[in-house]
Parts: sequence; structure tokens; C-alpha cells
Amino acid sequence: MATISIIVPIYNVEKYIKQCLDSLVNQTYKDLEIICIDDCGTDNSIKIAQSFAEKDSRIKIIQHKKNSGLSASRNTGIKNSSAPYIMFCDSDDWYQPDMCEKMLNAIKHNNVDLAMCGVNVIYETNANLKKHDKSFTLKENGVFNIDQNFLTTYKPGMPFKIFKRKIIQKYNLQFPEGLKYEDLYFFNVYCLRAKKIYLLTDKLYNYRRRPNSIMNKSFSGTTNASLDMVKIAINYFNYIKANNLYKKQFDYFWSNLFIRCVRTSLTFAGKNEFKEEIFNLCNQFISENYDCNNKNKETNALINSIYHKQFMKKQKKLGGLIYEYNDGIKHNYLLFNVFSLLKRKITEKNQKKYYIFNIRIS
Repeated sequence: MATISIIVPIYNVEKYIKQCLDSLVNQTYKDLEIICIDDCGTDNSIKIAQSFAEKDSRIKIIQHKKNSGLSASRNTGIKNSSAPYIMFCDSDDWYQPDMCEKMLNAIKHNNVDLAMCGVNVIYETNANLKKHDKSFTLKENGVFNIDQNFLTTYKPGMPFKIFKRKIIQKYNLQFPEGLKYEDLYFFNVYCLRAKKIYLLTDKLYNYRRRPNSIMNKSFSGTTNASLDMVKIAINYFNYIKANNLYKKQFDYFWSNLFIRCVRTSLTFAGKNEFKEEIFNLCNQFISENYDCNNKNKETNALINSIYHKQFMKKQKKLGGLIYEYNDGIKHNYLLFNVFSLLKRKITEKNQKKYYIFNIRIS
């Protein structure tokens, strides 16, 4: 039995799949099974994968009967995997030669439930996201607790992490089929069951931003795909309710995850009717589930602004300041202006770490 299962969903990536599979079969760590999921594409991707499988017995190809999407493909891969550790690779990306070796050492030798590495970003499009993508760079190696601050700070993407199969199996963790932003859901529910993570600063995963990718289409604003972000938050809510974790996760969900998802959803909704659809879904969910007697006044105010469809409208005068600060402009006058707008005093404590509408600015 292999030690690591690598799950590779394949759909219309004939331009990229050879580089992806080359990087996997030539890993310095050899005890792998590579599970390719044929999601019924219309190009020659799967033929290329089959040519690899003919030469390397570690490659297994599983065919879907119909196109089912990324979540379903990953779920199929998990069901058909056998190794104690699971990794993912998107078929338009690729691994550095020693990624599996280093990731396995990180999770095994540090007695953690999860390990994460840095990411190289290759821009075929969206070079304007370079500042945003700085968060793919990890600043220090080491073991960290998985807490609210961690979940807010680090990227939820699957392909630059290694997971324990026994945790996924024990709690029957699956990707939400039919929804985009599935990584955010899976990462959060996995972290409900994990205690510690090892961060590895080495940039071992190569992530390609390309014009026809799922995420690029999602963020285009031509469809209301960003509504799925709110649906992901609701799915997480349903999970913690069903598993008696709601009381423990109440503050993280309402004060953090839900508000972040709503903000992202509205940010990438290209049309007013899309935003209206987002608000309507949020309003129904809030009216059915939010406890207005919550003692957190800031959260109450934010949830109330979402319910009354005012969320983000009042933030526009702060948006530029916050955005610039996050992009590395750390001038005292800028911090002073932000706090002045909020009528907050500048103290040593909030100068080091402060959140405006849950956006970390220091």
C-alpha cells in the first residue's frame, strides 16, 4: 500500500496535464498512488493521462459517467484512495520534485494533523493579484495551533497541504458538490477535527493563474457564481449544527466566517441584481438562525447591516485606506486616519493588531 495518495481531477487541461503528471511521477518520494479522475472533458487530457498510466503502475484512472465538477471529482478520489496521507494537485498546476518528501516529513515528524507549504504563483492572467497573492508566502517554519486567527490568516486551498486519511474517514468529510469555493468548506471542517499544523516556508507547489480556470471565471462577475461563497458558509453552519459544535463555533462563524463570505460574495458580484440575490439569501438565513441577543455589539452591528442591505456601503470611505494598508503601506498617518474615522484611540495594543470589519490591518 502506498503512503501518499495524490488526487488529480482532470477536465479539459490538455495544454497542462503533461507537466502536472511529469512532476508527480518524478517525485523524489516514490511510495505514491496517483488517482486521476476523468470528469468527462472534451479534449485530449485523459488520453495523455492514459499514456502515463501505461508506463507507471502507480497511476490509476477513474472515469465519471458525466461531468460532475471539482468537488465530486475530489470526493471520488478520496473514496478510491488507500494511503494514510492524502494530497491534491490541480491538473493545470505542478509539484516541485521534493514536495511529497518534504510534506510527508513535516506531518509525520512533527506529530501534527496537517501540513502546509508555500506556493509559487505563475501568472498567465490576473497579474493584478500579485499583491493579494503575497499571502501564499509563509514567513516561518514551525508547529502552530489551529485556531480562529490561523483560519483567518492562511489560504484554505487544498493542493499545497497534506491531510491525514484517518481524520477524513472518521468524520466522513467531503467536498460540497455543486458549489464553488469548496476548499474553504473542506479546510474549515477538517480544522474542526485537527489541533495542530506544521507550516513549511519552502515554495513546493506551483499554482497557475490562467484565463479559463474555474476561479478566474468565478471572479469575472458575469454570473452570480460568488453567491456560492455564502452557500459555503451556510453549509459549514449546517455541519456544526448537525455535529453539536455550534455553541463552540458560534463566535467564529458569525463574527468571522459568515461576514468574510458575505463580503467576498458581494465584492465579486458584478451586477446589482446579483447583490440583491446575495442579500436575500443572507436575510433569510439570518432571520432563521441569528441570535439577536448576542453580546458582541460589533458583530450585531455587522449582521444587522447585512440584514438591512447596508453592508459594505458604509465601508467605502474606509476601503481605500484599508486596501492600501494591507498592501504594505504601513505609515502612521494612514493608521491614524483609519482610527480617526472610527473615532477610536490609537493605543499600543490596537496599533499592533486591529480589525476593521474583520479585515486585519496590522
